[in-house]
Amino acid sequence: MKSLRVTGLTFILIATLLLALPFALAACGSGEEAPDTTTTTAAAQPDPAEAPEPLWDRQDSGVTDTLRSVYFADETSGWAVGGDQGGIVLATSDGGTTWAEQFSRDSYGLSAVYFVDSSTGWVGGLNDGDHNLFKTTDGGATWNPQSTSTVAAHAVESLSFVDANTGWATVSAGRIFATTDGGNTWVQQESGVEGPSAHLYDIHFVDASTGWAVGWRSVTEGGVVVATTDGGATWTVQDPTVEFVRSIFFIDESAGWAAGQDGIIATADSGTTWSPLDPGTTAVLNGIYFVDSEHGWAVGAGGVIIKTADGGVSWMADQSLVTGAGTLHAVHVVDLENGWAVGADGLILHYGIPQVEAE
Repeated sequence: MKSLRVTGLTFILIATLLLALPFALAACGSGEEAPDTTTTTAAAQPDPAEAPEPLWDRQDSGVTDTLRSVYFADETSGWAVGGDQGGIVLATSDGGTTWAEQFSRDSYGLSAVYFVDSSTGWVGGLNDGDHNLFKTTDGGATWNPQSTSTVAAHAVESLSFVDANTGWATVSAGRIFATTDGGNTWVQQESGVEGPSAHLYDIHFVDASTGWAVGWRSVTEGGVVVATTDGGATWTVQDPTVEFVRSIFFIDESAGWAAGQDGIIATADSGTTWSPLDPGTTAVLNGIYFVDSEHGWAVGAGGVIIKTADGGVSWMADQSLVTGAGTLHAVHVVDLENGWAVGADGLILHYGIPQVEAE
């Protein structure tokens, strides 16, 4: 009987220990692991309130000449052109952190630049008696005159290319020239607004067939938009409802915007009808650019920079670190965090996330 009582007591003790063990282990595990898990999760989630917003800030162009046009092939490779006494081409390969003079000529400035990729591009401006167009196929390391006698007699005001062969140029007196061989030959197209006082300040094609050009027709007729759906074989005059239309941009064959002396206009039907928008400023606007159907920027006199995030329904002054800026002539934006604007006195502005220096 004694041995039986000892066995029963032993059994009770062992059973008690086995029942208590899971609770002890759970308590021990939760006490050590839970704090570590919570800490790791919190550290991995950044505070969205601290995310920096893109701003406009100055870049050092190294020149004091007026810059009239800017184009970037991507977020690092870009070119700006202008010149007061002579023509200059500035280039950057690091997003504008550094700019260097790539090409110059002694007489007459340049007013237009367009690249189809980081290697192939064109610049144009006033003719110097022989040339008003230059082309590069090596990113600007070398620039070669490309003017033919038909186009060289005029001043190039804007350029638009859809590939390395197919492009258009607007020139003085409301004329449009086209090329299908990369600029080796240029053929005049009938814009329908040619005249001694006419100017087509900007041209934009979305594909090889569909494009628009904008400008000024005459004192009595004011601003003008011309459009084509056959590559320029025929151009149709559209009524822009504003004077001195200086810049135009289409995101596709239907939706587009234009800016000028009297503000901004928009279309959703390829320009068949244009509607005025309220830009929130009375400044003359010289350049407009959209990265998608919602986000766009316009720049102009007095260093004005405005932006929209709803397709132009509403506009507001964009955030800038720049004060006392002169007139801005052109803007080019490659994405929501990278853009550039150029203007008077060698001004180059960059749109991007401010760089925070390490302490």
